[in-house]
Amino acid sequence: MRRFVRPVALVGSLLLAGSAISQAEVILRIDISDPSAVVFTATGAFAQNDDEDTDLTAGVTLIDFFSSEPDNVQAYFDPADLWSPEGRFAYEGVLNTSFSALLGPYTDLNLFGSGYSTQGFSTSQAALTGSAVLDLSEWIAHIRLGSGDLYAGDFSNSGPIIGQYEVIPEPTALSLIGAGAGAAFLLAARRWRIGRFRRAS
Repeated sequence: MRRFVRPVALVGSLLLAGSAISQAEVILRIDISDPSAVVFTATGAFAQNDDEDTDLTAGVTLIDFFSSEPDNVQAYFDPADLWSPEGRFAYEGVLNTSFSALLGPYTDLNLFGSGYSTQGFSTSQAALTGSAVLDLSEWIAHIRLGSGDLYAGDFSNSGPIIGQYEVIPEPTALSLIGAGAGAAFLLAARRWRIGRFRRAS
């Protein structure tokens, strides 16, 4: 029976670890299931830091959105209904940029708007609201699955980190751990049944 209990205890600890991983603050989720209609959706999570200095034209930047540098990304949301808390207008489009190095590589993605109103990020309210759709089919091969840091501003008007973004579809850490735990449980149960059968015979 000890051989059966040990894997079950391991399964429990793996699930607890997976639960902690899944609590990361993602403020923007990007669904690339259809490259011609990539959906950017705010999760409603609060900003990680306050920011009153960056303006809407500087927008927000997704660090290492691309795994390799694409050529001249510039595309516009249609429809455009993704907003910062205090921006007077929605974000209009995207371009590839480098948040920290003027000379590149340009593997970050900047979401920009128009107008010089501040974006007004706060730790006491949702970092972003709404959603927007974008055709990124021309650059889909460069997009990196997974999550990364999202900063207020761009290289010329940079602000603090305000949260995380997540590119899906991709199996979450919790689902991967759950699948592994399920396999471990079945294997342990099978060995226990075989051992019981051998003892009985």
